[in-house]
Amino acid sequence: TGAGSWTALTDNAVSLAMGALAVAPSNDLVVYGGTGEGHLSGDSYFGNGILKSTDGGNTWNHVSGDYFQGVAVSRLVVDPTNANHVYAAVLRGRGGSRRTTPAEHSRYGIWESNDGGVSWTLLREATETTGATDIEMDPQNPSILYASFWGDKMYKSTNGGATWTPIMNGIPGTPAEHAANQTRYSIAISHPAGQGTTLYAGFDWIDGTHKPARVFKSTDGGASWTML
Repeated sequence: TGAGSWTALTDNAVSLAMGALAVAPSNDLVVYGGTGEGHLSGDSYFGNGILKSTDGGNTWNHVSGDYFQGVAVSRLVVDPTNANHVYAAVLRGRGGSRRTTPAEHSRYGIWESNDGGVSWTLLREATETTGATDIEMDPQNPSILYASFWGDKMYKSTNGGATWTPIMNGIPGTPAEHAANQTRYSIAISHPAGQGTTLYAGFDWIDGTHKPARVFKSTDGGASWTML
């Protein structure tokens, strides 16, 4: 067909619900898969941790032990200088109409692994209603991260996730309105030639009344935003 052909690679994995995939920029044979559908819909399904392939996706291993059981991984990013250095955005998991109660190693938020997904450190915890919906890494500086949290805000870290600062200047509405609407942000990053860090963010929001989703742009690393 025009779309080519596809081969199933993870039918025998611990979970068939996939929320994120990330290829290591320094070694494209290394691929991480985050299980659990991170879409926040009623029919999204929870996962059972992180899968890893070291042969370009031909074979996969469940590497994360008891981390991320019963939750969803909405995004994975890999350090371009170190294929074992990974960040994960984690939010609640569901099983049809039923919610799951995550285990100790399944708390919501932004997590970091320095050993290829085997062990993880929670950098910024979130509640069930503010789980992490996205994380982006500056490809020119892996210490600069951008993350978003459901019904909360977008944040920036310049120290590899140790501390986070809100980046909402120019975003319409109030934090309370975004929380009431359970706004879900999606972020993308680029470095156009001759320009600084450019970010894009898509989301719906409440500013007096509910507004459909639109795309916003920042050309100063998240310091300010304008609507496109």
